[in-house]
Amino acid sequence: MTRTLSLGGVALCFGLSVICPVSGVSAAKTASVPRPTAKTPAKKPAAKPTQKPAPTPSPATVKQKPKVLPPAVVSLAGAQDLQEWPAVFQVPLVQAEALPQLRSDTGSEWGIGFTAGSRSYVAALLPRVETGKKQEYTVSFKPASDAPQPQKLAFGPGQADITAMLDGKYFGRYNSTAVDKPFVWPIFGPDYVNVVRNWPMMDIPGEDQDHPHQKGLWFAHGSVNGIDFWAEGDDKGKIRETKLSREQSPHVLKISSQNNWEAPGGKIILQDERTILFWDIDNPRVIDYFVTLKASEGDVTFGDTKEGTFAIRVPKWMTIKGGSGHIETSEGSKDKEAWGKRAAWVDYYGVTPTTAPNGVAIPNGGRNEGVAILEYPTNFRFPTYWHAREYGLFAANPFGAKEFTGNSAENGSYTLKKGQSLTLAYRVLVHRGNTSEARISDIAKQFYASDKAAAQAP
Repeated sequence: MTRTLSLGGVALCFGLSVICPVSGVSAAKTASVPRPTAKTPAKKPAAKPTQKPAPTPSPATVKQKPKVLPPAVVSLAGAQDLQEWPAVFQVPLVQAEALPQLRSDTGSEWGIGFTAGSRSYVAALLPRVETGKKQEYTVSFKPASDAPQPQKLAFGPGQADITAMLDGKYFGRYNSTAVDKPFVWPIFGPDYVNVVRNWPMMDIPGEDQDHPHQKGLWFAHGSVNGIDFWAEGDDKGKIRETKLSREQSPHVLKISSQNNWEAPGGKIILQDERTILFWDIDNPRVIDYFVTLKASEGDVTFGDTKEGTFAIRVPKWMTIKGGSGHIETSEGSKDKEAWGKRAAWVDYYGVTPTTAPNGVAIPNGGRNEGVAILEYPTNFRFPTYWHAREYGLFAANPFGAKEFTGNSAENGSYTLKKGQSLTLAYRVLVHRGNTSEARISDIAKQFYASDKAAAQAP
């Protein structure tokens, strides 16, 4: 069976029949144990001490051979005339403590592996494939030490809140230890201008100081078993990190985290697992964000509310209300008409300031820069509704049907039964220019080359 999938900017076709299941790993053999030999004291000047038996290795101390996954063959088809592009595609399995190498007849590329829910993925920055042509790769996992060192991407100092660096400057920081919920802030674009609001993390003169819960780029929802995880306060839910890790390949950084969603008082309502990818691309800069919601404690209902779910708050200069900004969507909606509409992607852009609040000139200021969010076509209820506001908020929300449509007969709530999970994924593009100049539509056409076939509901 062959299945075409468009994830990460290229149409990907892999034959499941050529990918063998992972074979079991046999246990290592136990060394033979020498036995003591019989000794007689007669006619010997001195008896040698009896040799003690060597200890039998316990199963826990026997070193197991690492699993070696059979290679997978993938065929990449170009759908738009674009340069190298970050590809994210599904594979049968990924190997821990190893990096995927993608080999073709023209060379090889290194990527990174991760899991999201029950699915495994490989992410790799791949060379351009011309429109209408294909390039076949063989994917295999190799020791991370075999891969070349990253030249432009790096993790910044510190272990608690992880910073991604590009060309020696800040790209973005994942603030995982925040009191109320994790968020990404700041996020710098190609001209090194922060494209998310600084307040309330930093007080910038002239910046709007409303909705203090709207911090950077984040994932939360306003009704989870009736508890508000969107707003903040003592009577609101908290999303608390329980595990954090990082990994890097030559062209992509991966941050992985696990979190508990806690009701006021500390009771765990559900858990999530997140994977955030920062890519080695300057324009547009690219972040992928995968989150798997897990009903670990019992049934979980995500209520019908506009307050959610994957969101970003842009700075005042990018807003429509008070700035120079505009909103455009995949369906042609613009500015305030974008609110409550369904779309595969939304772009928000505006003219960057020419001077900083301290009066220092901003290099390359005074030109358009923006942020687009593309929803992965495998998402639940794709294409989603958008909570897009003129004051600078825009959020992908698959649960707010009644509030967005104004139709009381609609019900966007959704219940995960205990033990079930739901994975949502998004691509964030930080770009120069307006929607047309940044070629957001062309990028989306490549990204969604086979979206109808790939879209799946849980």
